[in-house]
Amino acid sequence: RFKTPVENLNELPRIVERLKDSGFEVVNLDLEKLIEPKGRGWRVAAIDLRAPNGQIIEYQILPREMNEAGKIEHSAYKRWRNKDVTKMTESELLQSDEVDLAANKLYNQSWTAYLKRTGQTEEALKQIIAETRKALNQK
Repeated sequence: RFKTPVENLNELPRIVERLKDSGFEVVNLDLEKLIEPKGRGWRVAAIDLRAPNGQIIEYQILPREMNEAGKIEHSAYKRWRNKDVTKMTESELLQSDEVDLAANKLYNQSWTAYLKRTGQTEEALKQIIAETRKALNQK
């Protein structure tokens, strides 16, 4: 897995075109997480690629604000990600929920900062997503 923080997500179509032109095959394109993130609020364009040698690679493209928030939040994520919730105490469950809420707040603040810095709206990002799909001839 690797990621590229970008100044502006309007770079997505160009990045995807370059990947394609470089011999990488796009196996799966998950851009919906930019508009509707899951759980903790991590917003990213996730692209599964097949390299020319056949290796599968997860490639994430995200705004620099989200990348910076991820650096702050990742240690908390690592602490809780492999816990079996069926074996956690009530206190641990509460702590885990608090950590998830804090992560969500941090990621939402980062997203808001990105939108403010670039002057973009989520509607504009939906257009960028459509252009990215068009660059791959996907619907």
